[in-house]
Amino acid sequence: MRKSLLTAILALWVLLVLPAAAQDPVLFQGFYWDVPAGGTWWDTLAAKSPELGDAGVDMLWFPSPFKGFGGAYDMGYGIADHFDAGEFDQNGTVETRFGSRTELAAAIQATHSAGMEAVCDIVFNHVFGGNPEYNPFLEDYILTRSWWPVMPYDKYLYVYESAPAGRYYVQLSGNQYNHSQTGYDDREGYYSIRPWFTHSSGMNADGQAHWYEWDIGDGDSGPFDAFLIDLPGRVMEGQVNGVGDVDEFYIDHTGGWLEFKLNSTDGSGMRDFVVVQLWYDPDINQGGDDYEVSSQLKIYSYTNLPTASNRFPKDYRNYHPTDQAGHNDIAYEYHYPYFGNDLCYHYAPTLDSLKAWGEWLTGTLGFDGFRFDLAKGTDPAFLASWINEPGMTDRYYVGEHWSSAGEIKSWVDQVN
Repeated sequence: MRKSLLTAILALWVLLVLPAAAQDPVLFQGFYWDVPAGGTWWDTLAAKSPELGDAGVDMLWFPSPFKGFGGAYDMGYGIADHFDAGEFDQNGTVETRFGSRTELAAAIQATHSAGMEAVCDIVFNHVFGGNPEYNPFLEDYILTRSWWPVMPYDKYLYVYESAPAGRYYVQLSGNQYNHSQTGYDDREGYYSIRPWFTHSSGMNADGQAHWYEWDIGDGDSGPFDAFLIDLPGRVMEGQVNGVGDVDEFYIDHTGGWLEFKLNSTDGSGMRDFVVVQLWYDPDINQGGDDYEVSSQLKIYSYTNLPTASNRFPKDYRNYHPTDQAGHNDIAYEYHYPYFGNDLCYHYAPTLDSLKAWGEWLTGTLGFDGFRFDLAKGTDPAFLASWINEPGMTDRYYVGEHWSSAGEIKSWVDQVN
């Protein structure tokens, strides 16, 4: 059997080290989920390697060794910089949770000296972290095409970059189409909306407070019958109580950055809400004209991610939805952002960077094989190409795939 045959498993937990005389190769998981933070784990693996080798272990499985969004506390699965294995100062730390790149190299060397191969846990599906930037692909997906599934609300926000001072009336409603598979219309249900006057990184922000108001000022017949949001950062919760129902709020703004965050708060599932209009009253009801300024609202995503390694920096073009034909969606299984932002392998700079990453993992760091995190969310066609790149053939590969036996077999067959 070829060594490069990729095996997908539901879960792999090696709890007992087999005796050295065992015929089948043994892969030993060299970590657990909450190993101590503090940068000592590579030293621990290096110290344990002789004992593991003597016990008959053939391959030692390393946790994801790359700098994650969570810095010194990240287990590596919130990967941010693919080429930082504890070498660069970013996300609040130089070392990863497990140690420095120098200590990683020593642990890999100790593994090899003990007669074992080093298997690296790697994440292809997603990337965590990023600054807000205008995302025309996502704007088209949400506002023009109204495609299904709904983009998770924590991935984006509405922004008016340089809004003049005055009063703003924001109207929200269900999106254009009902994509529900349950019989419940996805354009009605419970939501929250939160304005903010300076950039914030997520739904929760300093100064945030909640108000619950189910009898919202109704924008169905026009603007200006609205409910006041009297505190920037206050989260208003309401209900779109029927298809075509429009809820409206207003807020007085001192000028500059203005953002709105929507969220679906319906306990029975994700609902599809959008900002449908934005009106501007410059003199706050002093008899002057009011202006419809919806065209000034842009969709921003948290996707602009420079890297301290200066390798594989990312922006909205690296992710789904994209402008690449056949991949401009977030459809299940391989395009949906289950965790973080979902990488698009069909965008050439992404593909080239991931190929270069493989060369770096083997040629520079010295890893011998790989375990694919969230293989279920990784396109098998991409992996089939990646494992056949120069220097990547005839290696050990194993994937994490929680599905039925038939689905796992189909995925493995496509990779092989």
